[in-house]
Amino acid sequence: MKTQSSALEQWKIRIMDVIANAQVKRFLSNLGTVFLFRIGAAGLNALSLVIAARYYGVVAVGDINLIMSAAFFLIIPMMIGVQFSIIKFYPVGSQEDKEKLIGTSLFWNILMVVICSLIYLIPGNMFASWLNISPAVWLWGVLFAIAVNFSTVFDAILRAEEKFFLLGLGRLVGTVIFFIIVVLACLQAISFYAFIVALIVNHVVFTIMAYRGMSIRKFRFSWKSTKQIYSYGSMNMVSLALSMTLFTTDLFIVNYFYSGYDVGIYSVYMVNVRMFFNLLFHEIFAVVFLPTVAQLDKLKIYHRIMKMSPLLVPAAILANAALCISLLILFGKDYPLDWGYVALVSVGTGIHFLYWVLNNLFTVEGKKGALINLKVLGIPLIFLLAMAVYLTREFGIVGAMSASLATQIILVAVFAIVIQREYGKKSSASETNAASI
Repeated sequence: MKTQSSALEQWKIRIMDVIANAQVKRFLSNLGTVFLFRIGAAGLNALSLVIAARYYGVVAVGDINLIMSAAFFLIIPMMIGVQFSIIKFYPVGSQEDKEKLIGTSLFWNILMVVICSLIYLIPGNMFASWLNISPAVWLWGVLFAIAVNFSTVFDAILRAEEKFFLLGLGRLVGTVIFFIIVVLACLQAISFYAFIVALIVNHVVFTIMAYRGMSIRKFRFSWKSTKQIYSYGSMNMVSLALSMTLFTTDLFIVNYFYSGYDVGIYSVYMVNVRMFFNLLFHEIFAVVFLPTVAQLDKLKIYHRIMKMSPLLVPAAILANAALCISLLILFGKDYPLDWGYVALVSVGTGIHFLYWVLNNLFTVEGKKGALINLKVLGIPLIFLLAMAVYLTREFGIVGAMSASLATQIILVAVFAIVIQREYGKKSSASETNAASI
């Protein structure tokens, strides 16, 4: 009993030490501002998805998720990591540097959108056909990718400027309009593609509000800024591409081997839960987390996070289980509740939370951090993809979910190994002093 009491006291002391830190206080304050807006937006997003799932059915939900998953792949060559460079370099630059950074980023980003869109719409159709994706789904994926691209760029600008109130408000306003369009589309019996139109409008509204509210009004072009943006951003782009390959191809693998109904059921469990997790993580936690830790000792924060993981991971698992069960109940009788699926998805997404925290932490570390993330993903990539294909082909949805869970565990383990090898003795010393941050 004394041992348990002592352990609880130690955890209490650790938590209080973290909260007492000035940077952490600022982080929690900003997190609260974003949370109030984003929890409202997340609620409307969930309600919109429930309405669409009930009205359009399982197969349409699968197609909607295929469009969104394709779009998040397609934006990678458009952006080439521009958003990471903005978050990294904007806060520490002079006014002139900021004007050059934003102006140069926008110039190249618009050019890449035009080039990539032409490639996607002409030879890209053949690639889509090989993946068993219909031309209509592919086209909507390209259009959605363009909207997400600009939304992501201006999201990064607001993060770098720490305009969290405007960021949250813009996301909420866009989501309200999205919700209204979805409801009207269902009442008017319009095709499920109206759901994608509503999503595009959501991102366009946010982009306009962010552009009007950002501080930079004068844009400059600089070759020096070009080199700075893409030398750092390209590494993060490769890391992001590998992440998307590991965390999104599962849906395409299921689509390749199985029916549209199976894709719909899998997406309800795996993709939608992961989507809402990403919404809460990237739009609430990471929005504040990245600017806060940008100038801090990443190694100390890494060890602090790992020490807190016995609390963080179970909490994330329980939260994801509650989210998964709630969504399935709301979706209705066409979406069966399978407790085995719930367990696999919840544990996998809970461990995925820990991996994303570590990944985002080193994203803002500079080139060394980008290389660390690249190694973590690159070393086991071929094995993990082969495992996903084999397990999905042999065991269907259960195999795909099991492969996803195994992927998260392996990535966290590889992360720990890479950090130890990269930092060596410094890692051990930092672990000893982690309580000081």
